[in-house]
Parts: sequence; structure tokens; C-alpha cells
Amino acid sequence: MNTKLSEKIIAVLTAFAMMVSFACVGAFADEVSAAETITAQVSFYDGEFKFAPLTVEVYDGIAEDYGFEVAGEDHNGNEIDYITVFDVLVAAHASLYGDDFSTEDYIGFSSHYTSKIFGVSGSISYTVNDAQPNDGIYNELYGSYTGFSIDEAPVSDGDKVMFYTLQDSYWSDYNTVFDANVYCVSSAVPCFAEVSAVCLSWYGSYSEDVIAQHTVHADGVKVLYTQDFENFTELGVVEDGQIELAFEEEGTYYIVTEGAITDDYDEDVPIIGNYAVVEYEFADSEIDDPVLDPVEENLVFPFFFFFKDIDISFDASSEGRLTLVINIVFTDLLGNNADRLFNLSINLLPFAVIA
Repeated sequence: MNTKLSEKIIAVLTAFAMMVSFACVGAFADEVSAAETITAQVSFYDGEFKFAPLTVEVYDGIAEDYGFEVAGEDHNGNEIDYITVFDVLVAAHASLYGDDFSTEDYIGFSSHYTSKIFGVSGSISYTVNDAQPNDGIYNELYGSYTGFSIDEAPVSDGDKVMFYTLQDSYWSDYNTVFDANVYCVSSAVPCFAEVSAVCLSWYGSYSEDVIAQHTVHADGVKVLYTQDFENFTELGVVEDGQIELAFEEEGTYYIVTEGAITDDYDEDVPIIGNYAVVEYEFADSEIDDPVLDPVEENLVFPFFFFFKDIDISFDASSEGRLTLVINIVFTDLLGNNADRLFNLSINLLPFAVIA
């Protein structure tokens, strides 16, 4: 074969192979980029909630793009190749302030710790899904796990990330927690949210058993409700770890905690507020009027009949309602059955659904 022709063929094949490889790399890069973008729900509590919870999109590396120097490895030497709580913090600032976001004015960050967020300086902490993230490696010496710094802690898609300033000088603030993120409630059924509290600054890196031992009812804490995080109305005060969810109008509400908890030394300790969503609707009536089917016409002597049988059942086919069905069967003097003399259907109370 001619040498020049061979060289041309090799060159064409090489170029084709390079184009295919570039196309594959490009497609793979697009897949990685999509996988590295998540959404998270963000809030900030500084004695009160400073804005309504935000749902923000976060991509891996957003903190570096805004000029922050973040950890490349965690405290165990593992590479940080994931989205962190600090990435979420930066994304929340960018979403909230837009072009007005200035890193110097709003975020103070140095040596893996924050001293200012959303323009507020103080002792800053955070939770992910109402818990303090840790490395999951039990330290026998300290009897606990090791917590993550803000640029180490991982975040997954859909996580709830709360930032807050500690109000107590000893960092003994109680973190309050509702027993659900969303409550779907009907006025016909009394529904109570459970509200607990624990000092995560002290016990957040311990085992679940230890955390449970130091968790208390959030008695005395006020629960407010709002639809815009600007206008708040008091719903009530937590008693025996519960607050009843009842409103004057149907709608979607946020319920939030506020106030302090009296500790074992009879001192009021500030809380870190929390929030949940309540979907509230009115029932048509607590018990609907009974529905009576007409008397069957196969009775010879309608005024002289004898009881024969009764059937009682429950029907849950109607969404959100439970129906009691009573069928009473009688017979006349000649033995003719009124197969369904009375059919009594009563709609019982609808259910409250907690998620």
C-alpha cells in the first residue's frame, strides 16, 4: 500500500476516534453536572426567623466560584467531592440577595468556621434534617462521634438545612423539633403536634441513645402560625410536649416555635426555633346525617314483622372518611324477607394524616 495513503487513512481514523471520545466525554460531563446539582430547604433563625424557608438549587463548587477557600479533605483525610453545608449557605445568599450579594458584607468565613451569615455576626451553628452531622466514627476516648465543620458536612437532595445563631453564652440553647415536617389535618379530628427539645451544641455528636436521654418536652414554648413569615399569630403554648393544631380558617400554615425552656436549675434557656407545615381543612360536618334506604315492597303485612338478622360493617372506600353501614333484615308473618328493610350509613370522623 502507498505510504502516503496509509498515513492519510491512519490520520482520518485517529481524528474520528478523537471526535467520538470527545462526544462521550461531553455526554458524561453533562450527566455528572446534573447529578451534582441538588435542591435544599434553607432557613435562618436569629432569635426569630429572618425569612421564609427558601428552596435553593446548589451545585458542587459554588463556594469556590464565589472566592471562598474551603476544605479539600475532611478531618479523616477523605476527599470532599460532594456538596457541603457551606455550598448550601452560599447558594442561599445568592438566591436571597441576587446581584447585591457581597461575600464580605454577608458571610464571615475563615479556617472552616463562620462568624457571620446573612449579614448577622455571632456564634453560628447549623443542622441537617434537625440533626448535627458527624462522621459516624465512634471515638472511645470522648464517647461520641466527631462533628463536621461547615465545609465538610455533606448535604443530599431534598435536605432541610437550618442555620442559626446561639443566644445563650454557654451555648446551651435548646433545639426544638416537631415530630413531623408536614401535618394534614381536618377540623373534625383533634390533632396534636409533639414538640421536643435537646441541646445539640452539647449532645448533638453523641449516640442516639444519649441524645434521647437528654431530650425533653418543649413545655412552655410558644407556637405561632404564619403564612408569610411576616405576620404571626399565637397558636398556643406547648403542654406535656404537645400543641393542638386548630385554626379559624382553612389553608396552608407554617407553625414555628419561640421562647425559652425552664431547665433543671429553674433558669430560662433560649430555644432555637423550628418550623413545620400544616395543611388544614374544615370537615363538612363531624357526623353526617344518616341516610336511610326506603323499605322494600315485598312485605305482605308491613306493620307486622319480626327481626331476623343484622349486619354491621365499616366502609373505608371514601377518601379520608370511614363509614359505618348497618343492614337490618326483617321477615313478615308469611316468612317473606325484607332483605334490606333499613340501610343506615353514617360517615364517621375523617382521619388526620401526619407526614
